[in-house]
Amino acid sequence: MVHWATYIALSFSENTGKQILNHSRIHLVDYEPIVSWSPAKYLHLTIHFIGWLSPEKIENINPILEEYRDDILRMPLIPTGRVVFLGWETKKEYIALEIKHSSELKHLHSHIKNRLKEVGVLVKEQPFLPHITLGRVWNRVNIQDVQIPVGDFSLQAEQIALFESIPDSIILS
Repeated sequence: MVHWATYIALSFSENTGKQILNHSRIHLVDYEPIVSWSPAKYLHLTIHFIGWLSPEKIENINPILEEYRDDILRMPLIPTGRVVFLGWETKKEYIALEIKHSSELKHLHSHIKNRLKEVGVLVKEQPFLPHITLGRVWNRVNIQDVQIPVGDFSLQAEQIALFESIPDSIILS
């Protein structure tokens, strides 16, 4: 079986996901009618989108992720407060909370990409914008990026894993 929409991401506990959503939604009340908010248990920060992946390749990825499990538990993830709308130029489909592009995240992104190449797994080439997708936007009229207060709010990832994006996302590793 081939897995069609795979990605490596940092995931959060459901409690942390609820805190992220609650804090964001308080400051994004005007967007409530046009956003379908993600369930708290599915919030994550994508490190690399891979796409099509065979089971053999999954076996090659698991040891790589294991190398970084301890690092991500010590890595602070700091929201910038910038809420962005992502997608294609004419079709912004997602609302997301931007995360500070720290040296630790840059290092993680770069090293995992290099390790994946070593085992023959190619990632989709795209700019790395650390963010947590909060939901889908259903009505794209007059939407623009906004800034919300975050204070000294910092997040902690619970794990790094390989996911498959399907109606009920599953962890493959």
